[in-house]
Amino acid sequence: MTTITDVAKAANVSKKTVSRVINDHPDVAESTRRHVQQVIAELGYQPSMLARGLAQGKANSMGVIIDQSAEEVFSYPLYSDNLRGISRVLSAHNIDMLVHFTRDAVPYTDLYRQRRVDGFILMSMPMNDPQLEALIASGAPCVFTQRIADNGTPVAWVDVDFEGGAIAALDHLFELGHRRIGLVTSPPNKIYAYLLLRGYRTAYERHGLAIPDAFVLHTPAYTGPDPDRIAALLAQPDPPTAFACSDDLMAIRLIQLLQRVGYDVPGDISVIGSDDALLAQFFTPPLTTIRQDALRKGSMAAEILLRQLHGEAIPGQPEQQLLPTHLTVRGTTGPARPAGERRTANQSERPLRQSRP
Repeated sequence: MTTITDVAKAANVSKKTVSRVINDHPDVAESTRRHVQQVIAELGYQPSMLARGLAQGKANSMGVIIDQSAEEVFSYPLYSDNLRGISRVLSAHNIDMLVHFTRDAVPYTDLYRQRRVDGFILMSMPMNDPQLEALIASGAPCVFTQRIADNGTPVAWVDVDFEGGAIAALDHLFELGHRRIGLVTSPPNKIYAYLLLRGYRTAYERHGLAIPDAFVLHTPAYTGPDPDRIAALLAQPDPPTAFACSDDLMAIRLIQLLQRVGYDVPGDISVIGSDDALLAQFFTPPLTTIRQDALRKGSMAAEILLRQLHGEAIPGQPEQQLLPTHLTVRGTTGPARPAGERRTANQSERPLRQSRP
């Protein structure tokens, strides 16, 4: 394996000169630079990126911080699209990606203080993230893949129009004749869940209605809805004829729950998801959902971070990008049945509360 010492001997220069050439140091004569570069090419020498980074005071890696467990991240395809977009951009610049799950006890800001990473891309962070103040105070280059608050916090982010997507989703259901729509959503400390709920309320108000409190069910992200709470909703005298969910996996698990106890989707109950993850189009029936471009969001976040690292960001003006969403209508939404034709909880084949795995 060729070493820097081998290059120095072959080029008849010092190791310090070789190091300066590798690290693009200006204090090297141009003729010497060309000569050393030619020897490096002839010997097939590959400089250590770690050593080069240390010499430049850089780690040549970025921390991708995700406020989920590894099990949750790797069970949901949307994260893969985000990470693929980030990796594509960073790899093109020979920068490594260090993925860190914040359910760990170690503060992620330590990664920057210890110079293990040069900056952060933060995904799915809660609105009340206790490390946010320390992150901003550290001066670490960072960008979020969502807004972290609804108050203009001065950080860079790339997000999608969840509120507009929610309005489009409920408008679609209203056009199909639905007026009682249940909402199965993540806890509101996640900005996307907060914005989706705000969009749902706006859509209801546009039709002169208000969401009954009992129709809003909060459940942890990427899990199935509570069968008992769904059963209680469907047992009401005038139950929901449709449900909107804050992610596709939640919507699919709700559909499976409904189908197991004899409800037809969308014949009896319509269901709409959010994200348009890959599994949405292959589910039976294919899922109606609010599409976001997770691959593009990840790529844009990495590009914004690189602009910060290269000094191209405007001080005091963090870059913020809002991407559109698109309603993708498939097979899980249909016209609301007239009241006299609707299936009730008592008419289903099995009680919902017995369907919990």
